[in-house]
Amino acid sequence: MIEFKKVWKKFGEQVVLRDLSLKIETGEIFFILGRTGAGKTVLIRMLVGLLKPDAGEVWLSGERVDLLNEEQLRAVRKKCGMIFQSPTLFDSITVFENIAFGLRRHFNLRESEIEERVLELLRLVHLEPEVSGLLPSELSFGMQKRVSLARAIALSPSYLLYDEPTTGLDPFTARQINQLILELKQKLGITSIVVSHDLESMRSVSDRVGLLENGNFLLIATPAEFEKSADPFVRKFLEAC
Repeated sequence: MIEFKKVWKKFGEQVVLRDLSLKIETGEIFFILGRTGAGKTVLIRMLVGLLKPDAGEVWLSGERVDLLNEEQLRAVRKKCGMIFQSPTLFDSITVFENIAFGLRRHFNLRESEIEERVLELLRLVHLEPEVSGLLPSELSFGMQKRVSLARAIALSPSYLLYDEPTTGLDPFTARQINQLILELKQKLGITSIVVSHDLESMRSVSDRVGLLENGNFLLIATPAEFEKSADPFVRKFLEAC
């Protein structure tokens, strides 16, 4: 369902990705680790066509994304929900309108149908209906993260792309977000890519983990195999985290 084939990407003289290949199976949660600047976010941006490889192929749902034009990419992007380090909510409108924004833009739904869908999404991320009338500024940072997750799944995407989803959260709230990532896989069958430095999150949610170094994956393994690896760089990375 997701595949990178011999992908190269450089910015100026800096090679960020070199001959990278990766296949992610349907329903899998694939966790990407790596140092700052290793190219983790570049992979996510390529998947939705915000960046194009200098060489190689990027595939999503049987379509070669790197060959699509901007109009064709709109259909691809509707299949992907993105969750950023910051909740990136519209601060001048209510939680309800934030979640309903994509529904109004992409579907011809009655107001009663929009309300029903928004309340369903709030339940999925374990928020009470009363939250819908509040502004984002009236919520805790952790609650804002859950609202952003509800908004991301409003269009029923096949894929969720998480960029540092637990950064800035206390351990309790981070565990709640990790549990939601797992629940969305189990309830909705969503395929996920998680970019993070959070080893506890990796242990909790990932089916496989890949460590990016020098433009390619140094290791792709299950979380248990990753933590048992004898590779010197893997050991150093684990100790640093």
